[in-house]
Amino acid sequence: MAFQVRQPKNRELLGGDLLAQSLAHLGATTAFGIHDSFLIAAVEADIKLIDVRHETVAVQAAEGWAKVKGNDAPGVCFITANSGFCNGLPGLSTAFADRSPVFCITSSPPLRDAETNTLQGFHDQVVLAKPVTKFAHRVTNGSEIPRIVSLAWRATTAGAPGPVLVDFPIDVLFTPVEIGSVAWGSITAPPVSLPAPNAGAVEQAMRLWGEAKRPVILVSTGAARAADEVVKLAEATNTPIFHSPKFSTTIKRSHPLFGGVATRLPFLRAQGPAPDFVLLLGARTGFLVGGRSGAIVPNESEAKVVQVDLDGSEIGRSRKIDVGIVSDVGLAAQALTAAASK
Repeated sequence: MAFQVRQPKNRELLGGDLLAQSLAHLGATTAFGIHDSFLIAAVEADIKLIDVRHETVAVQAAEGWAKVKGNDAPGVCFITANSGFCNGLPGLSTAFADRSPVFCITSSPPLRDAETNTLQGFHDQVVLAKPVTKFAHRVTNGSEIPRIVSLAWRATTAGAPGPVLVDFPIDVLFTPVEIGSVAWGSITAPPVSLPAPNAGAVEQAMRLWGEAKRPVILVSTGAARAADEVVKLAEATNTPIFHSPKFSTTIKRSHPLFGGVATRLPFLRAQGPAPDFVLLLGARTGFLVGGRSGAIVPNESEAKVVQVDLDGSEIGRSRKIDVGIVSDVGLAAQALTAAASK
């Protein structure tokens, strides 16, 4: 047994009990949603349930919870089948676009009723969810619940964060499960270590930084959990910090190196030259940092750009990057600070 399962009073252990207790073991304390088949089990597992009035709101509340908590754990939500699931898709879509960790639970009709035109059984929810999630799966055997829940939970924060969806047919949640047959997977394994930056790339970045006269640091959602590390880097290099319009950083506004929203950067041209070095920390290139206009992040003829991101596919997506570093932003900031302090 991977963790101590609590046996319900006066009844058998059901799939819904395993789902709730697996979530609690992984750290879930709160869940948002409308009606589901494991709610009593969730309450018994000390998970606080917050009722909402629409499935999109359930997903968005879970996304907001994850952003505010900022502890590398996903927000949890539960939505019903078919029309309820479809209402949840806009929330999953925005969470996917914003790289927000969300663990979404949905139910579906009994497995035995597949392809019978049963109530709320007209859509393949897993197929529909795949384009807007990092992981989508239907659990067909209650003994597999801890393994799949653990796999999906880790997927929310592995690499670039994002939402996942796990679909539980109602009969799977209400079928008794024998403890001896349970597949535990990695549910008790320690957290996976975050990727650190390449030493050579750090050296290249610092060389360009050392040649700059007007450097700036630009942070976005990928730096949400690295505020302290970013401030130390700014102080070590005496470099102002700006943030993308969509990201409200926890860096104190009163800090002398806090420059505010990045949309202020174009106004520098009215007073003098634009920045000649930009360090993008968890900030994707695109519309919110001026696109390809060069207004916020100057064009390659004007500035050197170093981009740090957990998602390697975002490095240089829409413009030339002089140094790309695939790394956790906090670890990269620490390495750059150490290099700057030598």
